[in-house]
Amino acid sequence: MNTAYYIVGIVTALWVGFSAYSIFTDQAFVTEPLVEYGVPRSWWNWLGTAKAAGAVGLLVGFFVPAIGSRRLSG
Repeated sequence: MNTAYYIVGIVTALWVGFSAYSIFTDQAFVTEPLVEYGVPRSWWNWLGTAKAAGAVGLLVGFFVPAIGSRRLSG
């Protein structure tokens, strides 16, 4: 594994994690587009949970080889 692999993985996990945090704390720059797109408010917590799980999965993939190879395969 090279340095770029880790940098891109960590930056992506931080980005997705911040997006999950923004949904959970009802930040306007995230929730306003959801309202415009017609996403029901009842789905927001599930969307935030899925994003948080994705961020954790990206980070866990560095330490658990089986998960890391699944991440690379899509």
